[in-house]
Amino acid sequence: DLPEAKSRRTKMETLADWLRPFPSQTDTNALNSRFVEGTRNWIFDDIEMWRANKGSSRGRALVAGPGFGKTTIITRIIATRSEHVLASHLCRYGHADERAPRRIIASLAYQIAGKVPAFADELERVRQAADPSQDATTIGGNVLSSVEYITSFNFSPPVVSSRSFLTLTQV
Repeated sequence: DLPEAKSRRTKMETLADWLRPFPSQTDTNALNSRFVEGTRNWIFDDIEMWRANKGSSRGRALVAGPGFGKTTIITRIIATRSEHVLASHLCRYGHADERAPRRIIASLAYQIAGKVPAFADELERVRQAADPSQDATTIGGNVLSSVEYITSFNFSPPVVSSRSFLTLTQV
């Protein structure tokens, strides 16, 4: 469906202009290269059991002290279980703009829209209803309500790694 694919690309370009997502995070490859095979398997097993259990809690925190490898663990999940990753965001030390909540939400919303066409349609509806002089971070409440819309889809809640990474995973 060439016309449909072109229409989707155009919609995503329009949403990118409006949402201003962070650039694709290429640091994940470098961080994943730090992972030592065979280590921390218990964490991956625990996260997978939680992810697959639809009756489990709505969120999961990975909390540990500095140097434990929280970010490396999350990037490993992205590298090895990408079919379960819906959206992700990496906060790097010294990059204050990457810690702006509305920008993070807008960036995650853009990633979700790229994988869930119905969500892209919902974001486009919100964008069209918005004041053209405002970007998505200015009218964050509308984008937030669109992000709440994602709960009608069959996705498990986020795994959060302390100030390092946020990812939503598919069931």
